[in-house]
Amino acid sequence: MRWSVLGIDLGSRISLSSLSGSKKLKVFEPRLNITLKPGSFIALKGAIGLYQQELLIVTEENEVINLYELWLIIPSYLNPSIAIHYISGINIMFADNFNFGIERL
Repeated sequence: MRWSVLGIDLGSRISLSSLSGSKKLKVFEPRLNITLKPGSFIALKGAIGLYQQELLIVTEENEVINLYELWLIIPSYLNPSIAIHYISGINIMFADNFNFGIERL
């Protein structure tokens, strides 16, 4: 929904299958994004979402530069990692083609 001062986006990601062969096939990941424009040149943003990842990365922590990254599917006897993300930010529009934005996780 969009108004001149407020914008609300509600969405979701639904996984009907699993990479790991887990018995939990359906995963519901809701997301909410809110934008508030108190003036014509500034926008305050906030978002919250539930995220799940069935892949993990194996790296050598002692190396400064990794030449390759090994991605593995989480085994079926382990639960995938789940996180709730809270994000806030601000956008400042200096001109039609120039804006500045910063976000904080």
